[in-house]
Amino acid sequence: MITNQGGLSSQRPATQIQLGRVCIGHLLAAAHFANFAGQADLLESAIKAFWNTTVDLMGSAEGRSIITDSLEELADLMCMQKCPDSSFQVCALLGAQLNATVT
Repeated sequence: MITNQGGLSSQRPATQIQLGRVCIGHLLAAAHFANFAGQADLLESAIKAFWNTTVDLMGSAEGRSIITDSLEELADLMCMQKCPDSSFQVCALLGAQLNATVT
């Protein structure tokens, strides 16, 4: 089993960006599959994993720029799936991340 020892923050900045792009691509694919399968809970899990992956990327302008387009895509998937998100956790995560990318 592969484990994350120290997260992206333990990598060089260029490596962080490259790994972040790969992770985001996989998580977007997972979110699209969850949407296709009609599984709102899987979609929510993919979005939460997206958040955990991208927190380390928010420290640089380049990192924030690769997150923005993905946020729009995830929000669209949530709307299509009509995710209940009754506690507004995912919306809060997306909103916090969007605010961080704008500033």
